[in-house]
Amino acid sequence: MSAEPTPAVPHILDINSKALTQAVRPFIAEIRWKSWFAVISTLLITGLALTYAALPLWWPLRLLAGTVAGLLLVRCFILYHDFLHGSILARSRWATGLMHGIGAILLVPARSWRKSHNYHHAHVGKPSQSHVGSFVIMSLEEWQQASTLERLIYRFSRHWLVFLSAYFTVFALNVCIMPLLRNPRRHWDSAIVLLVHVGLLAGLFLLGGWSMLLFTAAIPLFVASTTGAYLFYVQHSFDGIHIADESNWKRTNAALETSSYLHTGPIMRYFSGNIGYHHVHHADHRIPFYRLPEAMAAVPELTPRSRITLSPATIWRSLQLHVWDARQGTMITLRQARKSLRTDTEATALPAAAA
Repeated sequence: MSAEPTPAVPHILDINSKALTQAVRPFIAEIRWKSWFAVISTLLITGLALTYAALPLWWPLRLLAGTVAGLLLVRCFILYHDFLHGSILARSRWATGLMHGIGAILLVPARSWRKSHNYHHAHVGKPSQSHVGSFVIMSLEEWQQASTLERLIYRFSRHWLVFLSAYFTVFALNVCIMPLLRNPRRHWDSAIVLLVHVGLLAGLFLLGGWSMLLFTAAIPLFVASTTGAYLFYVQHSFDGIHIADESNWKRTNAALETSSYLHTGPIMRYFSGNIGYHHVHHADHRIPFYRLPEAMAAVPELTPRSRITLSPATIWRSLQLHVWDARQGTMITLRQARKSLRTDTEATALPAAAA
């Protein structure tokens, strides 16, 4: 599979937001039985995978079962994500209990997630607000003006080690602990989620020792958190993105131009709950995850501007892109940013030297 994205569709200067809203309206309608089938079947299959991971089998089989369970937890998160958006199973007490249980397992308290994620949707692609609910993106000008310490912090926040340690850095710390410390009264559910999560881990250890904890918790949560964090990242940091300056920002334009279309096979589409159709999700977050492909196929405005994949080369390339260069209209690497800084510095110095 090629690492290069398909050629980007030329930048669309204006999208009729009202027309797009009308076009996607038919796909907002939830098919209730499909929602329940997705939830129940996913939880049953996840439980089955975790059961195999818990059994005293040959360790490679337990490792495989734990890895599959981790990918299924990614799908569980998408179900939780859609539920919090109100696109599936809204106002269902049974679903509320199940979904908050998923949130506790995945260290994603509802109050913290809703606050940051809803803000992210309302301000997607807005340069000054990219730090809320997503991985922050600096423009080339911002990076050039930043201090050495600010550049180091920025580089670390987008380093591949952050994804490998996402269970701690992204979910435990940023989604759970930091909101609780900033506002304990508002984010009291973060404390409950932490207690429930730690209690589950302790229970697994008491039930089967380190082996049980490794195969039924550590491996699945590592796979789920690392995969989830990378998906967060690549949804809004990819080859083909177009970030408008603040004065030209329009929510509908930004939703389609700064959100990726991640093309995957059917197996990964299942595990990821169609979240690869992220530009469609940002066009209207009320569309249930299982109707995103249908909406993209039916609405011409949702034709992807570019396409990325999960090939190793594409993943590696995406992890190198860190700075938005408005002059080139593309994301660039830090090496390119440093080269641009040297070039600009030399260009500024030449007239001064001549004078």
